[in-house]
Amino acid sequence: MSGDYPNTFYRVAVKALIKNEKDQILLVKEKSDKWDLPGGGLDHGEEPVDGLRRELREEIGVTDNIDIGNIIDQKSFWIEGKRAWLMWIVYEVSLSDQAHFYPSEGVTDIKFIDPSSFQVSEDEREHYLTTFS
Repeated sequence: MSGDYPNTFYRVAVKALIKNEKDQILLVKEKSDKWDLPGGGLDHGEEPVDGLRRELREEIGVTDNIDIGNIIDQKSFWIEGKRAWLMWIVYEVSLSDQAHFYPSEGVTDIKFIDPSSFQVSEDEREHYLTTFS
C-alpha cells in the first residue's frame, strides 16, 4: 500500500446561505472572478460554527448579530486546478437588518443575486447555487 489516498481526502469549507426579502442569496466574488457563497476552509481543530463566523468576518466584515442555523446541505466538488476534493457544508445564516458588508482584500464584490441566474453556468460550483432557488 503506497499511503496515497487521493480520493478520500477533502478540504472542508463552511459556507453561509444568507437570503434577503426577495429570496436572493448573498454571494461574494473573490480573485477567481467567480461568484461563491461566503465562507471558506476550516482550520485544523476549528469548530465549524467558529470557522464560519471567522470567515464571515474575514470576507464580508460582519461580526455582530449573526444567527447560524442548521446545516442545510453538503456538496463535494473536484477542483482540477488544485487536484483535490473540496467539501462544502452549507449553513442557513441570518444577519441583522442593519448588517453592512465590508469586503476583505481578496473579495472584489459582494451582492445579493437571484440563484436561478446561474442555470447556464458551466462551472459546477456556480451551477450548484441554483439549488437554492
